[in-house]
Amino acid sequence: MKYRTRVHYTEEQKSLMWDRWQEGDNELPDLYRSTLHRLHQRLVELREDIGAITREVEQLVTQGTEY
Repeated sequence: MKYRTRVHYTEEQKSLMWDRWQEGDNELPDLYRSTLHRLHQRLVELREDIGAITREVEQLVTQGTEY
């Protein structure tokens, strides 16, 4: 079972969320979560790209040593 990673909010974010919560706005934490989700997706994409580049470099090095 995969657990969600914990979100650590700054004091400023906590204060803003508390103020907005008291005013009746319950959607603010979801905005932060969606931003973190997009960031996580981009990091996964970059890691996949780095893996592909690493494999290509390894192939080129291997081919170069055969000469």
